[in-house]
Amino acid sequence: PKMLPAGRGPAIDTRIAVAGNEFCKFSGTLNKFVAFNNDSDELLLVDPKRFAVERRLRLENLPYGEVLLAIHPRLSLFAAASENEGGKGGGPDIRIVDLDRLQDIRQIYSPTGHMITDPERPVIYTNHFAKNLGIRAHDMRTGRLIGRSPKFGRSDRMTFDSARDEILATSVEAGQIWRFDARTLKPKIPIDTVFGARGL
Repeated sequence: PKMLPAGRGPAIDTRIAVAGNEFCKFSGTLNKFVAFNNDSDELLLVDPKRFAVERRLRLENLPYGEVLLAIHPRLSLFAAASENEGGKGGGPDIRIVDLDRLQDIRQIYSPTGHMITDPERPVIYTNHFAKNLGIRAHDMRTGRLIGRSPKFGRSDRMTFDSARDEILATSVEAGQIWRFDARTLKPKIPIDTVFGARGL
């Protein structure tokens, strides 16, 4: 991964080996950035000044595929999930990690193509571009499924609107951004955009 210093450039190559995995996240509570190495199946905690890997956690039997990362901004909880490319299977799709202890504390079977956290509550939201599953909410502490939205077509990226306590999710083929109440996952009036829009 590369790091772009705040307010200035160019991006700096961290030289942390991730074997092509696209995602990394920053933990403000630990002042570390977190990456994942697809070859070793290791979660990496990296010092952001020295670009040195300080701690590693191997996630055993994670299905093959791009590994998505989502960090809770207030809690030392972290989620890693495999896209399970080709449906080759393996172990549970989602792993919840306690970053203080660097332990895999919860495992969840749930197909995942994108994933975000609730900034206030210990909840992760998942969807899947290849599967019309809607949005599902899991408690990060227990792993329990606590909510499910109606299906709304193939959906890719999501984001959390804290001002309105809503989940925003792209509906690619409909050319819309769907809005959901974050607590109930009940849909609200969508926002029209363009066909094929996937990013937020």
